[in-house]
Amino acid sequence: MATFRVALTFYHSKIYKNGYCEYRLLTLTIMSVALTILTGMFLLTNEEAQGMALDSTKNTYKILKGLWEKITESECSNEYPDLIEFKEAGIYIGSKNSGEFTIWDTGSYEIISGNSIKISTANDAEIKYTFFVDKGNLTFTDGNNCKFVYEKR
Repeated sequence: MATFRVALTFYHSKIYKNGYCEYRLLTLTIMSVALTILTGMFLLTNEEAQGMALDSTKNTYKILKGLWEKITESECSNEYPDLIEFKEAGIYIGSKNSGEFTIWDTGSYEIISGNSIKISTANDAEIKYTFFVDKGNLTFTDGNNCKFVYEKR
């Protein structure tokens, strides 16, 4: 930005003598060029960031894929399935060993960011959860701060 100010000052003293209108036009041209350059820099950075996010998300989908068994036995985790299978294309199937109702029966999931996932529930609501995968364990935290862990089978 400092380069543009120096150039503007130099051209200002030269062109101002020829009239105010030319100075105004030059100012707008320089500002337009600066804006174009800054916009191009932002878009490149934004595309690179999106590419990195997509790569990270693809890897996370691969890590989630497969059958998981819940190893947490807590009252708050009772509504979640004992077994859940994450498939490609954002589909999951959950079940209870007892055949009882589970909030995650069959539906879709979408990884929103590195540790945030949106899962459709039995009543078709889409709810966000935080999650992380570590050493074959998949840990979820729901909106009520209930943490429950699944182990890869």
